[in-house]
Amino acid sequence: MILKCAAAALALIVLGSSPVFADLSDFEKRIEEAEAAAKPDEEEAEPKPDTRTEEQKQAESEFVFAILKIWFYLNFAVDYGDYPYGDRPYIRFRDGDEARWKFYRMSVGADAYLTADSRMGYRAELEGKFLPFIGPRLDVSGLYDGAREQYFVGLGAQASLLQTRWVCADVYGQWVSMKGLVDREGSALGIVLTVYPGAKLSLVAKLGGQSYSSGLELNDWSCSVGRHFGRWELYGGWRSLAAETGTIIGGAFLGCRAHF
Repeated sequence: MILKCAAAALALIVLGSSPVFADLSDFEKRIEEAEAAAKPDEEEAEPKPDTRTEEQKQAESEFVFAILKIWFYLNFAVDYGDYPYGDRPYIRFRDGDEARWKFYRMSVGADAYLTADSRMGYRAELEGKFLPFIGPRLDVSGLYDGAREQYFVGLGAQASLLQTRWVCADVYGQWVSMKGLVDREGSALGIVLTVYPGAKLSLVAKLGGQSYSSGLELNDWSCSVGRHFGRWELYGGWRSLAAETGTIIGGAFLGCRAHF
């Protein structure tokens, strides 16, 4: 509730107290058109027989084991500084005899956005790692047309693929829900790439998909640039939610994030 209120307050500050909004009625229409255009699942093909030799299977097993060893080192040997571009590195590979820093990292952000068809929106997110390789990813967002509101909720977790002081890659899974004019429930999967190129900047790209029980399939992506001021970050970018029939929501956003 606090995150939602903060994001809504930021929306009013950034976008003004009396903007002109597009009606939300066509949001419901776009969702229905996307569901109508959804293709039925194709019949599953019969499984093909395994023609690999024992040597090939052994080589594949050794390759997978080597990848897991690298992943283990890149995640279990990690601990964290206070925040990006702080007095000490944000992400460190710790030697066995070194004193441990923080075993977790978290961030909380809230932003306001304006869609291409003049709707006001807000979004709040909490994400991080409670352990060096896994942690929560929670978000709530909404659209407003001056009279009605459409809510979006995502609850889930993320796991690290790669963590360095320059590049991080995470995969995530969530239960997702729409509430308001359109009520739907489903699941989401995706990947988030974060780059720290220097000059107290961060670049974040998210690419994912959402699948709902109604048959609705959506592509969810965003990209942003952030500037860090101690543990605070100001960021802005573009966010899109789209189906095969076209963009459902798309617009620019501006927000603030705290790292701890």
